[in-house]
Amino acid sequence: MKRSWLFPLLTALALQSAAATPVRAQQASFDCLQAQQPIEQLICSDPQLIELDGALGAAFLAYRQRQPAKQREAALEEQRGWLAERLSRCGVPKQGGEVGQEVRWRAAPCLDAMYRERLAKLGAPAEPPPAPPAMAAQPGFIHPACLWGLIEQEAEPADDSPKGETARIPLVSCANGNRHIPVSQAPEGGLSAPGASDGYATWLTYRIIGTLPDGRDVLIVWYNAGGTGQFSELYLVRRAPAANRSEVVLTGELIAGGGDRCNGGIEEARLVDPGTLEIDYAVTPLDLLSEADEDLADANMDAIALCAVCCTGTVRRRLAIASKTETTVSATIDRLLSSEGGSEDSEPGQVCFDQLLGKAAGPLPHTFTAAELQAIAQHFAKTCVPPEGSSKPR
Repeated sequence: MKRSWLFPLLTALALQSAAATPVRAQQASFDCLQAQQPIEQLICSDPQLIELDGALGAAFLAYRQRQPAKQREAALEEQRGWLAERLSRCGVPKQGGEVGQEVRWRAAPCLDAMYRERLAKLGAPAEPPPAPPAMAAQPGFIHPACLWGLIEQEAEPADDSPKGETARIPLVSCANGNRHIPVSQAPEGGLSAPGASDGYATWLTYRIIGTLPDGRDVLIVWYNAGGTGQFSELYLVRRAPAANRSEVVLTGELIAGGGDRCNGGIEEARLVDPGTLEIDYAVTPLDLLSEADEDLADANMDAIALCAVCCTGTVRRRLAIASKTETTVSATIDRLLSSEGGSEDSEPGQVCFDQLLGKAAGPLPHTFTAAELQAIAQHFAKTCVPPEGSSKPR
């Protein structure tokens, strides 16, 4: 149960949980779960187009209702003509499967502009999009929407890509194709943008935390893929000219992945030297025990909290970038869950574990060394684990 650098088990479980409780974006004028045509699929994967399409559906109904009865059929025909014009003017295929990224990048900003024009003509103009941040004009700008290619690994590396690097993303083309999607400033210098997947709201935030001697940037990404979960990953990204020198291409290598929120989500990361990252992972009580004794934690999964919102603190680990190996440095405890919710609502094992932590820590927050954490795990095994055949701690 102790986390490896990719957190495979916890991430998979958290993704399943998130997928079960999706969050709908503002509704389009049709059901995105029934989307089949390329135009429908394109709209349902774009946060701005979902909003504009829904607004246009409502605006047209109101507009048509305002017309004299004898003119309503003409208004409907006019709207049908405009819907067909979208495809021809913006280059959206009438039939076929999911649209490719080149078609998407060409069509989406065009559709955004057409919808805004149409809404204004119907007497319901949409609010103008916010101005892009100043850094959008700088060379090598990464639009947050472009980083989904890294996370989803939509593109395979070319033959000349360094081993481990994936998703060759042409930065100018991608940023231009997503220019209609607003970018906002995130805390501490990061950038954030909304997204959509099958009509569900998503978002992605990233921040560059350092640059290696070979020119690669260390990038931390936080994202939501349409459910309740919040995930986080660390990448090494490289900007290099495309083979035809037409523009700069981004490639990335995943070096560390976090789980869902308290299940190993990355709180912060720092480049402490050219070969080492220091990463703070949010942890549950069971994750904390696992840092010291994986087998002991596995044997007490039903007794100690593991839920995605059951944070008890953070674990600091050092990552050797070259080998992707992590070493536990310390653990900082800032919450004792059983004391907050009342011991009567907690499992006996959780109460016992919290009592051990509280006694050793004193006032919170408190930071334990890796050795001190191992000592607490040993005390837990001796005093909190029920004897065989018993349901109560010793």
